This record gives sequence, C-alpha cells and structure tokens, in this order.
Amino acid sequence: MANLLRNKVVVSCLVATAGLGIAANFVKLPVSRPLEVSARAAEAIGPNESFELPPPLTIAGELVSWRESRGQKPARDPFAWIQGSSVGSVPTVGAPAPSYRLQAISIEADKAFVVLDHRVVGRGEKVGEYVVERILPTEVWLRGPAGQIIVRLAR
Repeated sequence: MANLLRNKVVVSCLVATAGLGIAANFVKLPVSRPLEVSARAAEAIGPNESFELPPPLTIAGELVSWRESRGQKPARDPFAWIQGSSVGSVPTVGAPAPSYRLQAISIEADKAFVVLDHRVVGRGEKVGEYVVERILPTEVWLRGPAGQIIVRLAR
C-alpha cells in the first residue's frame, strides 16, 4: 500500500477538514428554538395521563455513610493484593498456602516442565498436596487445599 500522505488529494482533504474544524470554533451558530407541541398532539397525550418514574438511586445515601465512617479503620483494605491468590480463587479458611520456590521453567513444543523446590514436575503432577494446573513462561499455577496459588519465577 502506498504512503497516503504522499498523495496530493489526500493531503488536500486533510487540510480542508482541519481548516473547517478550526473555523467552526470561531463561527457562532444560531440557537435552535424550543420544540413547540401542537394542540392536536397535546390532546392525543391526554390531560390526566401519568407516567411511572423509577425510584431514585440509593447511592447518595451509601456515599454519605461512607464519608461519615472515614474516621474508622475499615475491616480490610479493598485495594490490597491478596498474596498467592488470583481472581476467582477462594482459599479455604484455616489452610495456609505453602511457599514454593520456582527455580526454572522449560517449555518446548507441547512439553512443559518446571523446577519447583529442587523437583522437576510437569502439568498434572503433584507437589505435596498441590497439583500443577498451568505452566506459563514466567509463572506456575497450583491448586490445592488453600485454593489456587500462583508461583512466579524469581528475577
């Protein structure tokens, strides 16, 4: 495909468009008049017709209660990262997640292996009570009693 900016017609159209855009900032357009409803249209609507409106949003009350409770410390920081878990995993209460050391990852064609705590394991193999779910280029996903944990390769 040829470079379009070398085409005189394309460049001329771009310049004209830019000029019109700049000129529109300085030209005052007439204000449109409000819409007038004819008497026939008003009769078609009906004099006593009522319409249901949705209830007002309750978010204002929630924001006020949040603002008033700002002096108190929240139960947990909603923006804090939960170590060793990912989206969608719910760790079991009382089962601490073990710490594994990921030392190496080897991915060739359809074979993937990792060195995890001085052991070579593949997808589907067990490491303690955990099973290797996924092997990615920089991390390994394990599932076990504490839920899903992600072990990243140390840099």
